[in-house]
Amino acid sequence: MTCAIVLSCYNGEKYITEQLESLLRQSRQPDRVVIWDDGSSDTTPSIVESFIHEHQLSNWSFRINEKNAGWKKNFHDLILSVEEDIIFPCDQDDIWHAEKLDEMCRILETRPEIDLLACGYVPQYDDNTRRITKEIQQSMNESGTVDKLMMDERFMYVLRPGCTFAVRRDFCHAIAPAWDVALPHDAMIWRCAIAKGTAYLYQKSLITWRRYNASSSNPNSMAQKYTSKAKLMLDFYVDNNDSHLLFLNCLQRLIADGVICPDEETKRILRENTEFEKTQRAALLSRNPLRPVLCALRYRRYYLTKKSVLAHAYVTMMAR
Repeated sequence: MTCAIVLSCYNGEKYITEQLESLLRQSRQPDRVVIWDDGSSDTTPSIVESFIHEHQLSNWSFRINEKNAGWKKNFHDLILSVEEDIIFPCDQDDIWHAEKLDEMCRILETRPEIDLLACGYVPQYDDNTRRITKEIQQSMNESGTVDKLMMDERFMYVLRPGCTFAVRRDFCHAIAPAWDVALPHDAMIWRCAIAKGTAYLYQKSLITWRRYNASSSNPNSMAQKYTSKAKLMLDFYVDNNDSHLLFLNCLQRLIADGVICPDEETKRILRENTEFEKTQRAALLSRNPLRPVLCALRYRRYYLTKKSVLAHAYVTMMAR
């Protein structure tokens, strides 16, 4: 099977060379590497162009977007632009272990029931950014097993970043008609694959995932803006509800089109999840700190951590 790496970059001059070098060291080289810069104002484009020229990488391509599209749309368009069988989304600031492509491709080549395979990662903290949660840590081990992700009330929580994914092109194109560009690529792929029953975890760390406060995937990069203003933090939580509801609407379209055929238990979870997101959103906007607590009591299985309940109650009270 053929494979492609798709890399979205923007103002990544500090780390991108390490990432490119790690792609070049892959024991199994990709058939294609596609890099799109989203209008960087630093030296990222010249770094990428020089790297490709220096190493004479004829199967690598690079372009600069005419207008800044934002990382969500950039990844969406990148993923749907390639024709290779297996797609590896790639961030600009991580380090991939040399065996990543080889091992993940071999699993997908022998396991046709898998649409999404996500590996583990080693976090690297470059500053005082927030550490990964206990729940995510507990979901990872180094056993080397390939474990199916089961549909449950917490399936909306994306426990692996998109840079750990290997996903089939056919699956991406099947969900494309309902894929809203306002949704993160990893959330869309992760949740749809779980709902379809074709998402798996490879229990082995195959990348070093760099964490720092400016990282777009780091909650602190957004939360830092809100810590002094509860109203802005409240808006952040409500926006999160809106994003979840948008995805659930997209998923219903895929179900109606027959792309995903849920069993009765999955239908129940999706129905309750929609009710939960709407109830939580209304509780946050009520300015009544008791309502988020009551919501948590009713839908406790849909929360990943207890801390989020306390945070919602606190912000609702402070934003009054």
